[in-house]
Amino acid sequence: MSDVKIPLAGVIGCPISHSRSPILHGYWLKKYGIAGHYVPMHVEAVDFEVAVRNMHKLGFVGCNVTIPHKIRAIEIADVVTDRASMIGAANTLTFRDGKIYADNTDGYGFTASIWQGAPDWQPDAGPALVLGAGGAARAVITALLDSGVPEILLANRTRTNAEALKNDFGAKIKVIEWVQVAANLGSASTVVNTTSLGMTGGPEFKVNLDGLKPKTVVADIVYTPLRTTLLDEAEKAGCHTVDGLGMLLHQAVPGFERWFGHRPDVDDETRRVIFPLVAADRAEFLDTNKAEIAVFDIPLLFETGADEWLDSVLVVTCPPDVQAKRVLDRGTMSPEQFQMILSRQMADAEKRARADHVIETLTLDATRAAVRNLIAELKTRQSHA
Repeated sequence: MSDVKIPLAGVIGCPISHSRSPILHGYWLKKYGIAGHYVPMHVEAVDFEVAVRNMHKLGFVGCNVTIPHKIRAIEIADVVTDRASMIGAANTLTFRDGKIYADNTDGYGFTASIWQGAPDWQPDAGPALVLGAGGAARAVITALLDSGVPEILLANRTRTNAEALKNDFGAKIKVIEWVQVAANLGSASTVVNTTSLGMTGGPEFKVNLDGLKPKTVVADIVYTPLRTTLLDEAEKAGCHTVDGLGMLLHQAVPGFERWFGHRPDVDDETRRVIFPLVAADRAEFLDTNKAEIAVFDIPLLFETGADEWLDSVLVVTCPPDVQAKRVLDRGTMSPEQFQMILSRQMADAEKRARADHVIETLTLDATRAAVRNLIAELKTRQSHA
């Protein structure tokens, strides 16, 4: 019997159901044939320190940290990187030699995404105009300065927050009024939106972009939707555009490499796996596969937020007692393990409520009939669209 320990990692947040990290890391683990696991963990703020300090005892080699724990993560860490200290928050923890190492990879993810999406980017060609003054702006500003940007024009709807960043980062930050953004676009070689403006379900992005000059590199950290108003208008103006998905993917690379010993690639396949039906790929995917309907089996669909990228959501389910009997009869897990897995998932009743279609799997014949009826319904709906 082998005594090799299988590395465990995960993501801690409150809430955690929105995180895409389990899908991403799970994909990499499978792609590279690595024996390891990455799990989402809902941890309340009051329990955060105790949970983190005991994770190594459970076999965890590290974890990602998201809202609202990023600041607290730095406070309890034994060793903090310079970039995490400058940003004032950590998103990546590594457990080694009895110590907690804290890092922030958001800035790395941002610049890696820029270099991938705009390989001719010249950070020292002129000022960068940054919209927003929150935690994401701190990471972006740190990354821009480290890359050699000579000056940052910083605009935020609440000026005092922008002034606070200027105090932290120094003379290379010039605060401008929000209403002055349009007038300063022409002098910027790089433009970055770090606000939630333009995000699905959020406030619209209402900034006059007429001053954008061709070949400016324009980045938006928003990735829902993938093509934001800012990016669409920038593309029309002849700018090089970079969407927010790249930053999300690249920031995960350093942690994965530290925990599982392999540096993963961020490529087109990775993007397609994480968001299989993003608007830009939809028509090409269906045409390439000659399909009227594409069906994706996505684990933890609602928990990871992947449902918002689909036209229609189907939940295939059965009553809890039937599900428990089916799983336990296989003999692959104990009742305690089964209950632990259930505790990490959204309640069945909520899944049913959020789904567009629900199919009960009480008998094989009934399930097959329900699937055939659903396919016919979707084809009919599509033909009338």
